[in-house]
Amino acid sequence: MKKINLQELAPAEAWAPKGVGFIGDAAMRLVRIEGKFDWHVHAEEEFYLAVSGAVHIDTETETMELREWEGCKVPPGTRHRTRSPGGAVVLMIEPVCCRPCEEDTRG
Repeated sequence: MKKINLQELAPAEAWAPKGVGFIGDAAMRLVRIEGKFDWHVHAEEEFYLAVSGAVHIDTETETMELREWEGCKVPPGTRHRTRSPGGAVVLMIEPVCCRPCEEDTRG
């Protein structure tokens, strides 16, 4: 076993995910969110956990605000984006192969 201190691993640079480790085929990544990321879709589901600050997860039908210690799953095939006007650090858990399969800047 190994203790993991997420505060020490939190990236200083926005939008530069930092690998925390793996659970089976899932990667755990910390990312600092500032502003908004482009709309995109994944073939796999993702999990977001707000570690510090607040982050909004927008889909085409709703917006969910996550505050510290709140999380949500984004289902596969859901067009979404993350944004945080005040900045946030988020723990993402996603399949190792998870990459955006549709980049979209339509707003």
